[in-house]
Amino acid sequence: MIILSSPQACGQFGKLIEPVREKGLTTSRILMVSPDHFKVSKFATQNNVYMGTEAVDPSKAWEQFNELLRKLEARGIEVNVFPGKPGQSDGIFPNNTFATVRGIEGRKKRALIGMMLNEDRIPERDQEDIREFLRSSGYEFIDLQEDSRAQVGKDSAELTGSVVIDHRRDFGFIGLSKRCTFMGAMLMAEAFGFNAAHVFELTENEYHTNVVLAILGGKVCVIAPSGFKNEDDAKAIMGQYQHVIHLTEEQKNHFCGNMLALGDSHVFLSHEAWIWLRGDQRDALKEAGFTVNMVDISELEKGGGSMRCLLCELW
Repeated sequence: MIILSSPQACGQFGKLIEPVREKGLTTSRILMVSPDHFKVSKFATQNNVYMGTEAVDPSKAWEQFNELLRKLEARGIEVNVFPGKPGQSDGIFPNNTFATVRGIEGRKKRALIGMMLNEDRIPERDQEDIREFLRSSGYEFIDLQEDSRAQVGKDSAELTGSVVIDHRRDFGFIGLSKRCTFMGAMLMAEAFGFNAAHVFELTENEYHTNVVLAILGGKVCVIAPSGFKNEDDAKAIMGQYQHVIHLTEEQKNHFCGNMLALGDSHVFLSHEAWIWLRGDQRDALKEAGFTVNMVDISELEKGGGSMRCLLCELW
């Protein structure tokens, strides 16, 4: 595995990484956590500028969650739903705590458990129902916090919130922030088994990479350069893709970068993000071969995350 820590290295070496697969770039299986105990987290408001200021309406949150579930299943996506737990305000965003890696070349498929920054998210790591599901599904566990190189209370690594993956090349893009330290990035790159990983700094106000970047099916780059501390890092990423959707700061702030490709060329994003995309940007998604699915999840977005954050991929 190669770690690229400069935009020059990313731009030059990234173009040399050959595709490792042309199929299986998206999964049709996901894991979700229902909004049983969802509310605006007092801890997350300290480091997530995307948080809502109004209290969550539980009935509306459930209505939107169920509509998203119906839309996913209608598109042939297998959804495994687990109940939220008391005290876990942000539990509906499981992709920060759990991630999976496909099994290849004799390697067993893996389930990763991340290192959480906020105090109220740490108990999510011990959700036994999710752990048992992953265990019975044949995943081998890798708990980043148990690695001897990790310093509990200092290091953090919030999995596919902090890393965006190009599955066509097994290339990870990891943004450093309070929720992903440099050691956390190293441990993630190793656990995911990337061919290479580009590690860069996000701007001070950004908390996760998946708000400023999405790589759809290994062929479309959706990116907000304003979220990168060094915009040359963003340019180096953009230069590796034929299809690039360049987001403004305002579009980023309305979750336009927080989308995910699933199943047979479907892209899921929130209604909020959809209405902020320009017509040419919408057309670019369709021209790249994607069917766009938007769902109103405005009540769930009060938690400071959007569509990508709600969906934990199962490989």
